[in-house]
Amino acid sequence: MDQASSMNNSEDFIELVGIDNVKINQGTSKADIIVKDIFIDDSGKIAPGIIFTLADSIAGINSIATCGNKMATLSSNISYFSEKECHGKKVYAMAKLIRNHEVFKVSEVTVTNEDKKVIAKGLFTFSNLFMKYENFPYEIN
Repeated sequence: MDQASSMNNSEDFIELVGIDNVKINQGTSKADIIVKDIFIDDSGKIAPGIIFTLADSIAGINSIATCGNKMATLSSNISYFSEKECHGKKVYAMAKLIRNHEVFKVSEVTVTNEDKKVIAKGLFTFSNLFMKYENFPYEIN
């Protein structure tokens, strides 16, 4: 499968970007990403798009884990972003489910650096597509 067509498969995309160490508990999901050289922008900081990608991905995983169905991002909003904290070799994200409705799932996501300093906070709303997610690749604890 070529790189462009694999972008249509969320598991392939997560692997391509390098999201790793996914841990899921009831209503809370965590993951991290190793910062690759291509993720660094011209100012020497981690590109904001990588932070957003990690946050959106972990919120989506968190939503899927609530019911086992495929989800679609309905709304995403980073309401806090600290460029000065965009450094390090690893970035961490935690999604906490704050609304678990049959149709809509809302997660609050916090992204931190290796020093546990907050890089970003946001709300992510997902819509339930009511199609079972076959072979969900993560274990739910």
